[in-house]
Amino acid sequence: MKISNSIKEYFKYCVIKGINIKKDDYVEIVTSTSIISFISILKEVLEEYTNNIYVTFNDGDELASEINNDWELYLNNKIKSYKMLMLNHFKRIRINSPFTMPITRTWAIERYLESTYRLRFLQDYFLINPHTTIAVPNEIWALKLGISIDELWEKIIELSYKESMMSLYKNELNNLGIKYLHFKTSLGTNITFGMNDNFKFLDKNLDNRTFQANIPCLELFTSPNKYDVNGTIVSSKPLYYKGSKIDNYMLIFKDGKLVYNEGLEDIIGIDKTLQYIGEVSIVEGFNPYVFYSTLLDENAGCHIALGEGFKNTSSNTKNINESLKHIDLVFGYYDTEVSALLDDGSEVLLMKDSLFVYRGNK
Repeated sequence: MKISNSIKEYFKYCVIKGINIKKDDYVEIVTSTSIISFISILKEVLEEYTNNIYVTFNDGDELASEINNDWELYLNNKIKSYKMLMLNHFKRIRINSPFTMPITRTWAIERYLESTYRLRFLQDYFLINPHTTIAVPNEIWALKLGISIDELWEKIIELSYKESMMSLYKNELNNLGIKYLHFKTSLGTNITFGMNDNFKFLDKNLDNRTFQANIPCLELFTSPNKYDVNGTIVSSKPLYYKGSKIDNYMLIFKDGKLVYNEGLEDIIGIDKTLQYIGEVSIVEGFNPYVFYSTLLDENAGCHIALGEGFKNTSSNTKNINESLKHIDLVFGYYDTEVSALLDDGSEVLLMKDSLFVYRGNK
C-alpha cells in the first residue's frame, strides 16, 4: 500500500475511533501552518461526514499579527466563538507535530499561550465531549530523527494501531480496593502513590465513552492523592519540552510535594502547581526509541505527569491536582515492577520485568 493511502486510512481511523464522527458534526482541527498539505487530506476525510469543519492554527504570521493588533479583541472573539461551538457540541482533533512551532517564540505567540487560563472552560467541556490528539509528521521532525518522512509516518501508524491487553483488566483493578501503588526500577525509581477513595483507572475508552482522547493510548492512567506521594522518580527517557531535550533528571517527593529536583529546575521553576503529581500511568513494556513527542513517548513506559490531574478519576476531587500545565515524565524501564497494596493489607503484583502479570479472576 502506498504511504498516501495509508495516511488516508490512518485519518479515517482517527476520526472514527478518536472522535466518533457522525453526520453533520461540528469539528475543530487545531494544527500548525507547517503541515497544511496533510491537513488537506484530513479535511477530505472529514468532508465525507460533515462540512462543519473549522481549522485553528496555533502558529504563523497571521496569528501573530491578529494577536498583536488587538489582544483583548482577539481573545474575546476566541471565547465567543468557542462558546458558540459548544452550543453545537463540537468535537476537536488536535494535531501533535513537534518542531513546527518556533523554538524561540515571539511575544505574540507567548500571549496566545497565556490565553489558556481564560479558555480553561474548554478543559471542563472536553472531559465529557469527544476530542482526540493525533500525531502528524513534518520534515524537520523526521530530519531530527534521522529518517524520511515516509518512515516516520510508518512508525506513527504502526504505534497508533497497537492495542494493549491491560484494558481487559481495568474494571477488576478498579474494584480491587487498591490503597497504594508502588513502582520500582533498577535505575533508581522507588515511589509509592496513595490513591483517592473509590478511584478508577481510565484507558483509551475513557470509561466506556465513545471517543479516544489520545491516539495511540497504551496506558491505564489515573490521578493519585496529590498529598500522598512519597519516593524517587528517575528518568528512563529524555523529556523534550519547548525546544529543549532534558536527560537524566531525578525528582523526590514527600507527602506529595516535590522536595528535590535535579534536571528540571528550569521547567518547574516557581510554578507551584508543578510541584505535585496529577497523573500516574501503567504502561506495559519499555521502548527506548525517542520520538521527541510526549504523545508517542508516553506510550513507551510507565510515567507520571506533573500538573493537571483528571477530575473524572475520583469523586474526591479536592485531592486531585489542578494546574494549567500537564508534563509527562517517563520512568518505566525494562525491569519495572508495580505492586498494589490493598485495603485489607494484602499486596498484589501487577507488573514484573515490565510485563503486566495480573490476571485476576480471568
